[in-house]
Amino acid sequence: MIRCEGDIVIDYRASWAMNMDTTGDSLFFGTDAGLKVKAPVGCCWDGAAGDLILYKDDAEGKQVATPIPVEGNNVKMGMFESKIRAFVDACLTGGKAPIPTSQIIYNQAIIDGIIRSNACGHEVEIEL
Repeated sequence: MIRCEGDIVIDYRASWAMNMDTTGDSLFFGTDAGLKVKAPVGCCWDGAAGDLILYKDDAEGKQVATPIPVEGNNVKMGMFESKIRAFVDACLTGGKAPIPTSQIIYNQAIIDGIIRSNACGHEVEIEL
């Protein structure tokens, strides 16, 4: 679990050698709402992104599930292949990187925090 500012908790699971076809759904917990990223059908790397579903209570306190469209979720070319294609195209044409460096820095900071937390056995603060 990763605790973030604004009372957000991320259930972060990843593995490259887990003897399973998927890590399951990704869950983001908040005090006002939650987000579920459904695991793709089939293998983790089949190129398709899972559905995004926002869970939030309505004015009467009943939970409402709202699907969120995934931009670039192409049936012929999944999101993973689409990102790789955009990166290759940027390299070939000298274009702009399809993933902002800020996202790469955040991802690496989270992975570093997970490693440090595991080594010391308790939560650690991540500073950028």
